[in-house]
Amino acid sequence: MPMSPQPPKTATDEGPPPRYKWSETWPGEGHKDYAGRDGHRVFGRIIYQDSGATKGQWRWALGHIDGVKLPVMPHNGYEKTARLAAAKLEDCYERAARLNGLEIGLTEAP
Repeated sequence: MPMSPQPPKTATDEGPPPRYKWSETWPGEGHKDYAGRDGHRVFGRIIYQDSGATKGQWRWALGHIDGVKLPVMPHNGYEKTARLAAAKLEDCYERAARLNGLEIGLTEAP
């Protein structure tokens, strides 16, 4: 799967630079849907909402992570840009990892 160092950035996309790697969830299909990765571990997704009450926002959601027994809250939400959603998800991932004693900053191989 092709890796990108960051979620998409446009001229109006505000937010800090990503700390982890991001890749398209469905490469080549044109979806605005990206998975966050720490080495081999996929920790969640950001997805652009193109319809409904949240149209125009980016949803972020922490995914299942092996070794996480104690949950963190909130573990999902909405932001106005991809960069802001990625930052929220990265913060959530780091809180979950710390709470559960998991290493972060992993390499590609388990």
